[in-house]
Amino acid sequence: MPTGNRTDRDLIFSFWEVDLVSLISTSPLSFELICKDTTLKTVGDAVRLISALSPEERDTHCWKVAIRTLNSAIKEPRYITAATITMQSALDLSGMLAQPPKIP
Repeated sequence: MPTGNRTDRDLIFSFWEVDLVSLISTSPLSFELICKDTTLKTVGDAVRLISALSPEERDTHCWKVAIRTLNSAIKEPRYITAATITMQSALDLSGMLAQPPKIP
């Protein structure tokens, strides 16, 4: 869904190109996300994974929420835990987590 004239994908790439590389691409997620193919440890890892998704995958509700929450965390770091949790949910719903999260 467009935000003004920009799409979620445009927002991710604009952060990646301008701020994320030099400022927070190495900032850690709240906890590691162990996927089937890789482990996400940083914001940069999460952005790279999102940029590798197909447009159809990015258009699903779980990924839209994860993208928006990650964008919020980039603007306001106190949201990094929420961004990590929504990434975990999107990864789980997409079958990309190595194993489902444990519920206490």
